Amino acid sequence: MKSYIFTVGIHEDFAVRRLVSTNVGRDDVIVVLVKSPITGGNRRAINGLSAVMSKMGLRDAVVKEIEVKDIFHVVDQVSEILKEVKDPLIVDISGGESKTLAIGTILAVAVNKRVGRIYLEEDEEVSFQIEDFRTAAEGLSSELLKVLSTVVANPGIRHEVIAEMTGKKLKTTMNVVGILKKKRLVYQKGRGDGIYPTKLGILISKLNQENNRK
Repeated sequence: MKSYIFTVGIHEDFAVRRLVSTNVGRDDVIVVLVKSPITGGNRRAINGLSAVMSKMGLRDAVVKEIEVKDIFHVVDQVSEILKEVKDPLIVDISGGESKTLAIGTILAVAVNKRVGRIYLEEDEEVSFQIEDFRTAAEGLSSELLKVLSTVVANPGIRHEVIAEMTGKKLKTTMNVVGILKKKRLVYQKGRGDGIYPTKLGILISKLNQENNRK
């Protein structure tokens, strides 16, 4: 079961496309976030989405009005809503007139350590994993960065060589690599194979090196 969260303004077509493209199921939960107070245009969009969902045999959407006083107030309200839904999340912030609501929604799913994917449609579709955003925002310890940089500089390197190059014990090295895997910064093609950096791992290592030069 998936949970959908949409920020909706006066158009609902993006939400319909997202439901179809991600193979929405009849048991999936759909939450619509709307800036308070709801306008006539908002209601038409919500009614249009509800009509399509009804034809698809889906549950009724849960509509939540969000007071957009400031970014932290938005994060607080969305965080409360997140307590009512389960991972994985599919979050689409393509709709809605409020950038504060969109950014607050992203921050809420990140700080609450939720799992899923965030989508944004403008001239072209952009999407990213919530976990990747959180990893980039939180940063890494010096120990993790040292091992990550070693992998980035030596794609396909093995645990034993990393341990030798970083001066760490093999068990410690394996634990650190395990953490980097969970953070989606490195990967192995198969058990016992070498370790490779992901695109996010390469980016974080590069930015860290550039910041250290300043």
